Parts: sequence; structure tokens; C-alpha cells
Amino acid sequence: MPEINPRGRRRLKKELGIDRRAVITTFGLVDPRKGLEHVIEAMPAIVARHPTAMYLIVGQTHPQLLRIAGEAYRNQLVERVERLDMAGHVAFVNEYLTQRQIVDYLLASDVYVTPYLDPDQITSGTLAYALGAGKAIVSTRYLHAVEALADDRGVLVDFASSEQVAEAVNGILDDPARKQRLEQRAYAYGREAAWPRVGQRVVDLMRDLVGAHPRPKVGIA
Repeated sequence: MPEINPRGRRRLKKELGIDRRAVITTFGLVDPRKGLEHVIEAMPAIVARHPTAMYLIVGQTHPQLLRIAGEAYRNQLVERVERLDMAGHVAFVNEYLTQRQIVDYLLASDVYVTPYLDPDQITSGTLAYALGAGKAIVSTRYLHAVEALADDRGVLVDFASSEQVAEAVNGILDDPARKQRLEQRAYAYGREAAWPRVGQRVVDLMRDLVGAHPRPKVGIA
């Protein structure tokens, strides 16, 4: 992932038209494995305590799902938003975004949520980006999240539990000092996965290997 400077939240909120909102986000390709409906179901409880809260679902529908089922899943999510009367608190950014735009949405966020449903998921690029951006993170307990969010780097919740998502998000928004601690710990961990640092470790490793195996002398016949 790129190296991210975790600054500019207020400016970016204003540029994105979401200033003065408590912004919760999830980004990535949209499909049913993401469990987005459980965050939507959590929003009434979040909004009851934080009336400015807004949940942004950022990303296009997964191309394979689009070919098979069209926008059926996204339409179900939209219907759920309308049924819960959350249209003013949930927004879909159904666009292809550049890396820079994705980072801007992350930096504008107050809480990042990965509500994924597969407990055996061993990696998540979106989680890595959120750590690298220094976000307060709420996630279900899939393998990557359990490891990455240990030591109070984030908040873990059970799968498919909108109640726990609401409790976790509210707990972060209720306590600015705790939110800041989560952000700092996430960033300290995530920045080590940024390419400049990873690249330097690769270079150092290659130098060590070359140094341990000097080039053999070639004689002249």
C-alpha cells in the first residue's frame, strides 16, 4: 500500500461535501460477502446517539456479481436503507475510484468498518489501507483482522451482529481520547506495511544475502 500521511480530515470532509458529519466508511467491491447490511442495520442506533453520523459505502459492485445478478444486492441494500428511514445517513459512492480518491475518503473518515462474513479470510487490502491511514477500526473477527487489530489497534465484533457494530462505533465516537489512541496504534502498525518501508526491508535483505555469498573469483586461463 502507499505511504499515507494521516492528516486533512476536516478539509477533505468539506471537499467531499460531508463536513460536520461523523463519517463511517467501508470501501471496496460491493458483494454479499462484505456484510454491509449489518452496518446499515446498526445505523439507527448510531444515529440515535450521534445524529450527524453518516455511513459511506464506497465502491462499485463486484464485476462477477454484476454479470451474474446485476445490481440485485445493491438494490437490497438501498431498500434496507429506505425501510430504516436512513436515507440521510447512508450514502453509496458507486464509482470507480483512483487510489488517491480512495485515500481521501479514508482520511475523511472517523471510523472504518469491515463487517466481512468469512471467518477464514486471511487478508484484506481495505483493512491494510485503513491501518495505514490511521483509522479507528471496527471489524468482524476474520483471521486478518484478529491479528492486525490485536493489542488495542481496533475493535472486534461478532459476525452478522448489527448490535455489536452499533455498540463499537458508538463507543469510539463517544470517547475522543480512545478514538485518538486507536488511530495512533493503527497508524504505528499499518505504516510498516507501506511500500517505502517494505521496499527498504527487501533491499536490506538482498544486501545481506549478497554479502553472505560473495562473488567467486574467476581465474584467467
